[in-house]
Amino acid sequence: MLKKGVVTLTSLLLLSSVLLLFLMLDEQILASHRADLGERLRYLQQREHLLQQSVVAEGNTLCRQQSVVQSSEANFFSIHFTDSQQDQQHSIICHRLTLFKTLPQQASAKGWSNFLHPDWQTGWRQSDFVHLPLNAADYAANRVLWIEDDSEWQLAQDFYGVVLVNGRLKLSGEGKIIGALIYQTALQSAENQIEFNQSVVNNVAEQYQQWLYRSDSWHDFNSL
Repeated sequence: MLKKGVVTLTSLLLLSSVLLLFLMLDEQILASHRADLGERLRYLQQREHLLQQSVVAEGNTLCRQQSVVQSSEANFFSIHFTDSQQDQQHSIICHRLTLFKTLPQQASAKGWSNFLHPDWQTGWRQSDFVHLPLNAADYAANRVLWIEDDSEWQLAQDFYGVVLVNGRLKLSGEGKIIGALIYQTALQSAENQIEFNQSVVNNVAEQYQQWLYRSDSWHDFNSL
């Protein structure tokens, strides 16, 4: 009996040692696996951050490129693309920004806020408009003429476009404004010197709209 007991105890000790060895190896494997997962997660987070930065930086360009296949009545659309290395799908939203929220319907009107989009300054700079004195080509370009300060403008020929006046404006000369004029303060002009033209106004409005990446619209999800 004593001999059997010793054999049994020895067997149990050996079995316990083997099990302990397996547990130690398993813990090492799990620790190594966790470390690998941690490294992979950090890599994916860094890679996604860089990818997101890249898309955000090029977002406006992507939106403009894709806008050519969108409906003329659309104000928003999404762009979806896949990161083939990680089988991850991403999307951004593009929105149309227009200079004019409402088009003028008469030769002259007062109040920019009635016509200009509240966020127009996010899409355009002063360099996007023409200014006095005009070049010869500016008169027929169907552009926006920006007049910031109190001014007197002697028109030598007809100007086709929309005039935005921030200060006081006095018009003189033999030329006319054909399109529309929107002023903030005061306007002095000869009779019939401003002629409303819907076609010109529409052409100007068409030029002053653009597609932009909507900030914070980045979204990613796993493909099925």
